[in-house]
Amino acid sequence: MKFKLLALAAVFAATTASAAVTYDENGVGYVGKGDVQSLFDWNNSAFQNNAALVQFRFSSGAQQASWVCGGYNNGGNYVTHPKNESYDSISGSINFHPKQKNQITGFILLGTESNVSSSTAYLSPGECVAPNKNWTDYALVEGSLTFESADPLLEVSVDGEAWYPLAITE
Repeated sequence: MKFKLLALAAVFAATTASAAVTYDENGVGYVGKGDVQSLFDWNNSAFQNNAALVQFRFSSGAQQASWVCGGYNNGGNYVTHPKNESYDSISGSINFHPKQKNQITGFILLGTESNVSSSTAYLSPGECVAPNKNWTDYALVEGSLTFESADPLLEVSVDGEAWYPLAITE
């Protein structure tokens, strides 16, 4: 009898895997299988069959973006310039790939290509305009783009029309 109870408890624990949603202000993070599966009321088979249809998008309200541009000036010296812009909103589709062993166990969020909607910004996030047309190789310094926002929002869809918010898991 004790063995049967332990086996039943093990099966229950395996089918109630904990949910996991984490992401930062750049749309980088992780969404566990259970969060998407329960949102769309899919069993394991339906989740595996529909996982390729899943889409994520990221958006936020007012933001401050900061980045560094660098390039070679007229004298051939490499120089950098910090940039800062304020935006009414930033949103975009999130690049991701599935975390997979034998089956998909979640989604690794790789960040977003930003689409900006703003009347206050001069530059798009990460945009670098050389101060002089003779400057060369003037571009975003890799890894320097950061966003500050109080309320980022991650959403998921399977049809690209109906979007559902995913809350960060504590």
